[in-house]
Amino acid sequence: MTVRTRAQLNADAETYLADNAGGDITEAYVRQRVKDLADSPVLSTRVISAGSGLAGGGDLSTNRELALSAPALASLAKADTALQAAAIATAAEIRAAAADKVIVADDLWLAAANVNLGNLTGTVGINFSNFLGSAKGTMTGAVTLGATSNLKVGQTFVLELLQDATGGRTLAHNATYWQTAGGAALAIDTTANALNVVVGTVLSSGKVLISLAGKKVS
Repeated sequence: MTVRTRAQLNADAETYLADNAGGDITEAYVRQRVKDLADSPVLSTRVISAGSGLAGGGDLSTNRELALSAPALASLAKADTALQAAAIATAAEIRAAAADKVIVADDLWLAAANVNLGNLTGTVGINFSNFLGSAKGTMTGAVTLGATSNLKVGQTFVLELLQDATGGRTLAHNATYWQTAGGAALAIDTTANALNVVVGTVLSSGKVLISLAGKKVS
């Protein structure tokens, strides 16, 4: 069979198919031309272009392949991969407002769980990365709420202060860091084993506003 170009096939058509007055077109001739057409390659000047997300292609002077581009493969790999453990915030990272971490519901509630600050006496500094919304401590002596750290404006919290078995433990605050209505110290119940509940919020000024939500709570 003869491989013919598009131009040659077009010329054949003009020459032989304009009319058949001379009886030049025979069935055998038509069959041969159809076979020639079937064996004729696509023009090498034709170009396959790689679309978005694809790589490869080119003119048809040789075999060409299309494949997913490296960015497309990377995107698929990321989509097919379960969320990496390193990307999920731990309870401690949630409390500390760690950057670029994903929060899942169960870890959020774990982070919000009440944190025991242990025995409290003297001047006590409060690190707001140690708890998210709830903390408690046992007053074993007079307590002054001192310097704060890692504040997050808008963070609200509940602080449970339990008198020890001796009782008589008073609560004061450093006005540089803490604020109360009128500036007065909170009048907590000092009865032995009494539970006092303090609530607060971090103000845009950087101070922590506190008030006594309940005294001798049982």
